[in-house]
Amino acid sequence: MLKTRLVAIATLLLFCTMTQANMRAPMHIHYPPSFTLSSPQTDQLTVEKEKLNIDCNYQHCDVQAVYFIRSAIRAELAFIFILPEKVPVQASVTGTLRPAIVTLDESHTWTSPFPGDDQFPLYQAAFSGNIRPGINIINIKYRQPLTILERAYGYFTDSRSIEQFTYQLGPLKEWNLSDNFSLEVSLSTLRKRPERDGGWSLLRSRTIDCLQPTQLLERDGDNLNLMLKFGKDFPDTLVCQTGDSDLLDGSN
Repeated sequence: MLKTRLVAIATLLLFCTMTQANMRAPMHIHYPPSFTLSSPQTDQLTVEKEKLNIDCNYQHCDVQAVYFIRSAIRAELAFIFILPEKVPVQASVTGTLRPAIVTLDESHTWTSPFPGDDQFPLYQAAFSGNIRPGINIINIKYRQPLTILERAYGYFTDSRSIEQFTYQLGPLKEWNLSDNFSLEVSLSTLRKRPERDGGWSLLRSRTIDCLQPTQLLERDGDNLNLMLKFGKDFPDTLVCQTGDSDLLDGSN
């Protein structure tokens, strides 16, 4: 009888230990978003279009933001936008490369939406350019790290994560926007599952979800491509997630 009770207690302790291991918190690697170009202090500019091209792997995205801006004046103007990290920025105005300086934004920080996270520093990219009457094209390129969110984890399952790209569109609403304004978004990533999630699988495949009803997803060779188009009613924040389709279905 005593031996039976000891076996039962040992089994219960083992079950409790396994259960606790399975109840650990998910592991996350968080980064702040990047932001659209802030409006300079003039009402003589109107944004006709922004084209946002995002090319991602499993750790970061190469971002290209192209603004088509109509001006009623000729002037040398200063432009700024916010980045999550201090990274090189390439900026051109009407075809002319302009030096961009990236510094710590001492006025603002970013608070993660996930409980228990601290505030993160933000960085400000600044450049200037000669604006002339008519259409001006401002072309910005930089690299943005991806947030990694663990979605499957614990003792009884293999760890799997999703990548998240976040882009703050709110500053764009401070500009004068054309009545025919459009925001075109293109995001691409790798179809191949990362080794982080177990690599190739017969049953699992990757997808992209930007949480928008009008999104269009295409599979092109080794890549997944998602396209979106907004008018003036675009959201304040664009959030795009990439990972196994069953994980994204459970994260919306």
